[in-house]
Amino acid sequence: MRLWSNTTQWPGGVLPSTGDNITVNGNWTILMDVDVIGLNNITIDGDVFLTDANRQLSANFIWVRYGSLNAGNSSIPFQYNFTITLNGEKNARTYTVDPLLSVNKYIVVTGALNLYGKVP
Repeated sequence: MRLWSNTTQWPGGVLPSTGDNITVNGNWTILMDVDVIGLNNITIDGDVFLTDANRQLSANFIWVRYGSLNAGNSSIPFQYNFTITLNGEKNARTYTVDPLLSVNKYIVVTGALNLYGKVP
């Protein structure tokens, strides 16, 4: 189990910062214990779990490829706020998601997105 805030686990011993492109490796399980703001893109091949606090995740592109992004579970719902923000200008460069769709900001889930929260 890794903490997102632990610099020693990231390549070069440096935390991801604004504008970075990062991949959570497939053999990683990470606790997101800090807000992750302003990434260019994040690809999740491992498993990311939120710690018990309000959290923010923002990037231009988020791809939960082979792994999972998790907030709470069916028996213990997440009791805090989790905000996902897709950044990017309206006229920014576009990327092809599939042959019929080109966009300039996106979240794609081909792995698992498990968001369990308190009942409104």
